[in-house]
Amino acid sequence: MLQIRPTGPYLPDNIGFMARCNGLSDPQEVIQKTLTTEYMVFGLGDVYLGAPCAVPLDPRCRMVVPKYNPARTWTPEGGVGIGGAYLCIYPMESPGGYQLFGRTLPIWNTQAPRPWLLNLFDRIQFEEVSEEELTHLRNDVLTGKGEFKIEESQFSLKDYTQFLASVEDETKAFNTRQSKAIMSATEGC
Repeated sequence: MLQIRPTGPYLPDNIGFMARCNGLSDPQEVIQKTLTTEYMVFGLGDVYLGAPCAVPLDPRCRMVVPKYNPARTWTPEGGVGIGGAYLCIYPMESPGGYQLFGRTLPIWNTQAPRPWLLNLFDRIQFEEVSEEELTHLRNDVLTGKGEFKIEESQFSLKDYTQFLASVEDETKAFNTRQSKAIMSATEGC
């Protein structure tokens, strides 16, 4: 805030800004939407090689938020944020513009034959943990003691299409509220 842009609409709280941009009642609703859907990886390398660009599979959870302008000069490794409609996990410390709302386990391992964890069409499911638990889990992964919870599964396009049809009215209502909210939240940018 002090060195880059002290008056950005997303300051001082990214999660509060995300709530305002999406017509949500409070920051906790941002967290709930993040935790209640899976994200599908549609791209790798938006920020750095191996950084996933992912989209929520539940369209009622597809939050949209503008990126920082100008970008931050530093983002922590493992930072999780949304820019536009895409979720990204920062695989290493770097500059960045996504609106941050959390931090996760390390997804980049330079000692591995293939250093990135995620592949195209992988699905990501987040779990809420305390800061203390996250520190412990991160240390376990970094020292080789921890493992990711990885499950093989099939994705049924037929089932997904049926799901989308079943939530169509709720999705339209969310999109309408979201469109109005983002105009108000970003006014004057």
